[in-house]
Amino acid sequence: MWMLLALANAAIFASMAVIDKRLIDRYVPSLPSYYVWIGFSVLIYGIVFMAIDGIPDTDHLGHTIVAGLSGLSWGLALAMMFLGYKLQEVSRASAMVFTFPVFVALFAVVFMGESLVPLQWVAITVVIAGGVLISMTGPATSKAKLTKIIPVLLCASLLIATGHLTAKYALEEVSVPLVTSLHFLGVAAVLLFFWRRDTVSNLRRAMSHKEALILMLVAEGVLAPAALLAQIFATKLGPVSLVATITGTHPIFVVFYTAVLSMSGLRIMNESLNRNTLAVKAASVAMIIGGVASLGLLAEGTIG
Repeated sequence: MWMLLALANAAIFASMAVIDKRLIDRYVPSLPSYYVWIGFSVLIYGIVFMAIDGIPDTDHLGHTIVAGLSGLSWGLALAMMFLGYKLQEVSRASAMVFTFPVFVALFAVVFMGESLVPLQWVAITVVIAGGVLISMTGPATSKAKLTKIIPVLLCASLLIATGHLTAKYALEEVSVPLVTSLHFLGVAAVLLFFWRRDTVSNLRRAMSHKEALILMLVAEGVLAPAALLAQIFATKLGPVSLVATITGTHPIFVVFYTAVLSMSGLRIMNESLNRNTLAVKAASVAMIIGGVASLGLLAEGTIG
Protein backbone atom coordinates (compact mmCIF):
# COMPACT_ATOMS: atom_id res chain seq x y z
CA MET A 1 0.00 0.00 0.00
CA TRP A 2 2.73 2.46 0.94
CA MET A 3 4.46 1.86 -2.38
CA LEU A 4 1.34 2.87 -4.32
CA LEU A 5 0.96 5.95 -2.13
CA ALA A 6 4.59 6.97 -2.71
CA LEU A 7 4.19 6.45 -6.47
CA ALA A 8 0.98 8.49 -6.44
CA ASN A 9 2.85 11.28 -4.65
CA ALA A 10 5.53 11.28 -7.38
CA ALA A 11 2.96 11.42 -10.20
CA ILE A 12 0.83 14.12 -8.56
CA PHE A 13 3.81 16.23 -7.53
CA ALA A 14 5.10 16.07 -11.11
CA SER A 15 1.79 17.37 -12.45
CA MET A 16 1.99 20.20 -9.91
CA ALA A 17 5.51 21.03 -11.12
CA VAL A 18 4.25 21.36 -14.68
CA ILE A 19 1.36 23.58 -13.55
CA ASP A 20 3.73 25.70 -11.45
CA LYS A 21 6.03 26.19 -14.43
CA ARG A 22 3.11 27.22 -16.64
CA LEU A 23 1.81 29.72 -14.10
CA ILE A 24 5.23 31.19 -13.29
CA ASP A 25 6.18 31.63 -16.94
CA ARG A 26 2.86 32.91 -18.29
CA TYR A 27 0.64 34.38 -15.60
CA VAL A 28 2.47 35.09 -12.31
CA PRO A 29 5.94 36.32 -13.28
CA SER A 30 6.44 37.76 -9.78
CA LEU A 31 7.74 34.86 -7.71
CA PRO A 32 6.98 36.53 -4.35
CA SER A 33 3.32 36.84 -5.39
CA TYR A 34 3.20 33.16 -6.31
CA TYR A 35 4.81 32.23 -3.00
CA VAL A 36 2.15 34.21 -1.14
CA TRP A 37 -0.68 32.56 -3.10
CA ILE A 38 0.60 29.11 -2.15
CA GLY A 39 1.28 30.29 1.40
CA PHE A 40 -2.32 31.40 1.92
CA SER A 41 -3.64 28.20 0.34
CA VAL A 42 -1.65 25.87 2.58
CA LEU A 43 -2.36 28.03 5.63
CA ILE A 44 -6.04 27.18 5.24
CA TYR A 45 -5.22 23.47 5.05
CA GLY A 46 -3.01 23.76 8.10
CA ILE A 47 -5.85 25.26 10.11
CA VAL A 48 -8.33 22.62 8.87
CA PHE A 49 -6.08 19.70 9.81
CA MET A 50 -5.30 21.30 13.15
CA ALA A 51 -9.05 21.51 13.81
CA ILE A 52 -9.39 17.81 12.94
CA ASP A 53 -6.68 16.73 15.37
CA GLY A 54 -7.01 19.47 17.98
CA ILE A 55 -4.35 21.61 19.63
CA PRO A 56 -1.29 19.42 20.29
CA ASP A 57 -0.57 18.57 23.90
CA THR A 58 2.83 18.66 25.56
CA ASP A 59 3.20 14.89 25.94
CA HIS A 60 5.23 14.64 22.75
CA LEU A 61 6.52 18.19 22.52
CA GLY A 62 9.87 17.21 21.00
CA HIS A 63 8.25 15.24 18.17
CA THR A 64 5.73 18.04 17.61
CA ILE A 65 8.53 20.61 17.24
CA VAL A 66 10.34 18.32 14.80
CA ALA A 67 7.13 18.04 12.74
CA GLY A 68 7.08 21.83 12.54
CA LEU A 69 10.71 21.86 11.45
CA SER A 70 9.79 19.40 8.69
CA GLY A 71 7.25 21.91 7.37
CA LEU A 72 9.77 24.76 7.50
CA SER A 73 12.28 22.63 5.58
CA TRP A 74 9.72 21.94 2.87
CA GLY A 75 8.76 25.63 2.71
CA LEU A 76 12.36 26.69 2.09
CA ALA A 77 12.82 23.88 -0.42
CA LEU A 78 9.70 24.93 -2.38
CA ALA A 79 10.85 28.56 -2.53
CA MET A 80 14.18 27.45 -4.00
CA MET A 81 12.54 24.93 -6.33
CA PHE A 82 10.15 27.54 -7.79
CA LEU A 83 13.13 29.80 -8.45
CA GLY A 84 14.66 26.90 -10.37
CA TYR A 85 11.43 26.48 -12.36
CA LYS A 86 11.50 30.16 -13.29
CA LEU A 87 15.09 30.12 -14.52
CA GLN A 88 15.25 26.66 -16.07
CA GLU A 89 13.26 23.97 -17.87
CA VAL A 90 11.15 22.19 -15.29
CA SER A 91 12.48 18.76 -16.30
CA ARG A 92 16.08 19.84 -15.63
CA ALA A 93 15.30 21.60 -12.36
CA SER A 94 13.25 18.65 -11.09
CA ALA A 95 15.99 16.19 -11.92
CA MET A 96 18.42 18.17 -9.78
CA VAL A 97 16.05 18.69 -6.86
CA PHE A 98 14.93 15.08 -6.68
CA THR A 99 18.38 13.73 -5.95
CA PHE A 100 17.42 14.10 -2.28
CA PRO A 101 17.57 10.34 -1.43
CA VAL A 102 21.35 10.71 -1.76
CA PHE A 103 21.27 13.15 1.15
CA VAL A 104 19.07 10.74 3.11
CA ALA A 105 21.80 8.11 2.75
CA LEU A 106 24.56 10.55 3.69
CA PHE A 107 22.63 11.78 6.74
CA ALA A 108 22.32 8.19 7.89
CA VAL A 109 26.12 7.92 7.80
CA VAL A 110 26.83 11.21 9.55
CA PHE A 111 24.07 11.34 12.15
CA MET A 112 22.94 7.75 12.64
CA GLY A 113 26.24 5.94 12.69
CA GLU A 114 25.49 3.90 9.57
CA SER A 115 28.10 3.02 6.97
CA LEU A 116 27.87 2.86 3.19
CA VAL A 117 29.04 -0.19 1.28
CA PRO A 118 31.03 0.32 -1.94
CA LEU A 119 27.95 -0.26 -4.12
CA GLN A 120 26.16 2.59 -2.34
CA TRP A 121 29.04 4.95 -3.07
CA VAL A 122 28.83 3.85 -6.71
CA ALA A 123 25.09 4.61 -6.69
CA ILE A 124 25.75 8.09 -5.27
CA THR A 125 28.36 8.71 -7.97
CA VAL A 126 25.86 7.67 -10.66
CA VAL A 127 23.24 10.07 -9.30
CA ILE A 128 25.72 12.96 -9.25
CA ALA A 129 26.87 12.11 -12.78
CA GLY A 130 23.25 12.13 -13.96
CA GLY A 131 22.75 15.59 -12.48
CA VAL A 132 25.91 16.87 -14.15
CA LEU A 133 24.90 15.33 -17.49
CA ILE A 134 21.48 16.95 -17.57
CA SER A 135 23.10 20.31 -16.79
CA MET A 136 25.33 20.00 -19.86
CA THR A 137 22.54 19.69 -22.45
CA GLY A 138 20.69 22.46 -24.23
CA PRO A 139 21.74 25.89 -25.55
CA ALA A 140 24.55 27.84 -23.96
CA THR A 141 22.20 30.32 -22.25
CA SER A 142 20.20 27.48 -20.73
CA LYS A 143 23.35 25.79 -19.45
CA ALA A 144 24.62 29.06 -18.01
CA LYS A 145 21.39 29.60 -16.09
CA LEU A 146 21.40 26.04 -14.78
CA THR A 147 25.02 26.36 -13.69
CA LYS A 148 24.09 29.41 -11.60
CA ILE A 149 21.00 27.78 -10.09
CA ILE A 150 22.56 24.36 -9.32
CA PRO A 151 23.64 25.32 -5.75
CA VAL A 152 20.11 26.52 -5.01
CA LEU A 153 18.55 23.34 -6.42
CA LEU A 154 20.94 21.14 -4.46
CA CYS A 155 20.10 23.08 -1.31
CA ALA A 156 16.41 22.43 -2.05
CA SER A 157 17.25 18.74 -2.40
CA LEU A 158 19.03 18.81 0.95
CA LEU A 159 16.02 20.45 2.60
CA ILE A 160 13.59 17.92 1.12
CA ALA A 161 15.72 15.12 2.55
CA THR A 162 15.60 16.88 5.92
CA GLY A 163 11.83 17.20 5.61
CA HIS A 164 11.43 13.47 4.93
CA LEU A 165 13.64 12.38 7.83
CA THR A 166 12.12 14.78 10.36
CA ALA A 167 8.58 13.81 9.34
CA LYS A 168 9.42 10.13 9.81
CA TYR A 169 10.78 10.88 13.28
CA ALA A 170 7.71 12.93 14.22
CA LEU A 171 5.30 10.24 13.01
CA GLU A 172 6.74 7.82 15.57
CA GLU A 173 4.82 9.67 18.30
CA VAL A 174 2.29 12.09 16.78
CA SER A 175 -0.68 11.59 14.44
CA VAL A 176 -0.85 11.94 10.67
CA PRO A 177 -3.32 14.89 10.85
CA LEU A 178 -1.03 16.78 13.23
CA VAL A 179 2.07 16.21 11.10
CA THR A 180 0.05 17.24 8.02
CA SER A 181 -1.15 20.39 9.78
CA LEU A 182 2.33 21.39 10.94
CA HIS A 183 3.72 20.66 7.48
CA PHE A 184 1.23 23.08 5.89
CA LEU A 185 1.73 25.70 8.61
CA GLY A 186 5.52 25.48 8.27
CA VAL A 187 5.35 25.92 4.50
CA ALA A 188 2.92 28.85 4.94
CA ALA A 189 5.23 30.54 7.46
CA VAL A 190 8.09 30.52 4.95
CA LEU A 191 6.16 31.51 1.81
CA LEU A 192 4.05 34.25 3.40
CA PHE A 193 7.32 35.91 4.44
CA PHE A 194 7.65 36.99 0.78
CA TRP A 195 4.63 39.33 0.95
CA ARG A 196 5.20 42.55 -1.00
CA ARG A 197 3.15 45.68 -1.67
CA ASP A 198 2.18 44.56 -5.17
CA THR A 199 1.30 41.00 -4.16
CA VAL A 200 -2.49 41.43 -4.24
CA SER A 201 -2.51 43.36 -7.52
CA ASN A 202 -0.27 40.75 -9.18
CA LEU A 203 -2.52 37.93 -8.04
CA ARG A 204 -5.64 39.76 -9.22
CA ARG A 205 -4.13 40.19 -12.67
CA ALA A 206 -3.21 36.52 -12.80
CA MET A 207 -6.64 35.35 -11.66
CA SER A 208 -8.34 37.51 -14.28
CA HIS A 209 -7.23 34.85 -16.77
CA LYS A 210 -9.57 31.86 -16.73
CA GLU A 211 -6.80 29.32 -17.39
CA ALA A 212 -4.64 30.70 -14.60
CA LEU A 213 -7.51 30.68 -12.11
CA ILE A 214 -8.40 27.08 -12.93
CA LEU A 215 -4.77 25.93 -12.71
CA MET A 216 -4.22 27.71 -9.40
CA LEU A 217 -7.35 26.23 -7.85
CA VAL A 218 -6.62 22.72 -9.13
CA ALA A 219 -2.97 22.79 -8.05
CA GLU A 220 -3.52 24.12 -4.54
CA GLY A 221 -7.11 23.03 -3.97
CA VAL A 222 -6.89 19.42 -5.14
CA LEU A 223 -3.39 18.25 -6.01
CA ALA A 224 -1.43 19.76 -3.09
CA PRO A 225 -3.39 18.06 -0.28
CA ALA A 226 -3.61 14.82 -2.25
CA ALA A 227 0.16 14.72 -2.81
CA LEU A 228 0.98 15.56 0.80
CA LEU A 229 -1.42 13.04 2.31
CA ALA A 230 -0.07 10.32 0.01
CA GLN A 231 3.48 11.21 1.08
CA ILE A 232 2.77 11.32 4.81
CA PHE A 233 0.76 8.09 4.86
CA ALA A 234 3.50 6.39 2.81
CA THR A 235 6.12 7.70 5.26
CA LYS A 236 4.03 6.47 8.18
CA LEU A 237 3.53 2.97 6.73
CA GLY A 238 6.83 2.26 4.96
CA PRO A 239 10.61 2.51 5.45
CA VAL A 240 11.64 6.11 4.87
CA SER A 241 14.57 5.20 2.61
CA LEU A 242 12.34 3.33 0.17
CA VAL A 243 9.55 5.88 0.39
CA ALA A 244 12.08 8.59 -0.48
CA THR A 245 13.37 6.43 -3.33
CA ILE A 246 9.93 5.98 -4.90
CA THR A 247 8.88 9.60 -4.47
CA GLY A 248 12.23 10.46 -6.03
CA THR A 249 10.98 9.01 -9.34
CA HIS A 250 9.15 12.32 -9.80
CA PRO A 251 11.52 13.47 -12.65
CA ILE A 252 10.39 10.54 -14.84
CA PHE A 253 6.83 11.83 -14.74
CA VAL A 254 7.98 15.42 -15.32
CA VAL A 255 9.98 14.47 -18.42
CA PHE A 256 6.99 12.53 -19.78
CA TYR A 257 4.44 15.27 -19.04
CA THR A 258 6.58 18.06 -20.46
CA ALA A 259 7.44 16.08 -23.59
CA VAL A 260 3.74 15.49 -24.33
CA LEU A 261 2.75 19.09 -23.56
CA SER A 262 5.59 20.47 -25.71
CA MET A 263 4.48 18.58 -28.84
CA SER A 264 3.64 20.71 -31.86
CA GLY A 265 -0.08 19.99 -31.58
CA LEU A 266 -0.23 21.39 -28.04
CA ARG A 267 2.77 23.67 -27.34
CA ILE A 268 1.57 24.25 -23.77
CA MET A 269 5.16 23.87 -22.61
CA ASN A 270 8.27 25.05 -24.43
CA GLU A 271 10.84 22.38 -23.66
CA SER A 272 13.26 21.19 -26.31
CA LEU A 273 12.08 18.10 -28.18
CA ASN A 274 15.00 17.45 -30.51
CA ARG A 275 16.21 13.88 -30.49
CA ASN A 276 19.61 14.51 -28.92
CA THR A 277 18.24 16.59 -26.05
CA LEU A 278 15.51 14.07 -25.28
CA ALA A 279 18.05 11.23 -25.36
CA VAL A 280 20.38 13.02 -22.92
CA LYS A 281 17.49 13.95 -20.62
CA ALA A 282 16.26 10.36 -20.63
CA ALA A 283 19.76 9.04 -19.92
CA SER A 284 20.28 11.59 -17.13
CA VAL A 285 16.97 10.79 -15.46
CA ALA A 286 17.65 7.06 -15.81
CA MET A 287 21.02 7.50 -14.09
CA ILE A 288 19.47 9.53 -11.27
CA ILE A 289 16.55 7.18 -10.73
CA GLY A 290 18.72 4.08 -11.09
CA GLY A 291 21.23 5.37 -8.55
CA VAL A 292 18.49 6.46 -6.17
CA ALA A 293 16.70 3.11 -6.47
CA SER A 294 19.95 1.25 -5.80
CA LEU A 295 20.52 3.33 -2.68
CA GLY A 296 17.07 2.47 -1.38
CA LEU A 297 17.39 -1.24 -2.10
CA LEU A 298 20.86 -1.41 -0.59
CA ALA A 299 19.66 0.46 2.49
CA GLU A 300 17.01 -2.20 3.06
CA GLY A 301 19.39 -5.06 2.31
CA THR A 302 17.38 -6.18 -0.72
CA ILE A 303 20.50 -6.32 -2.87
CA GLY A 304 24.19 -6.44 -2.12
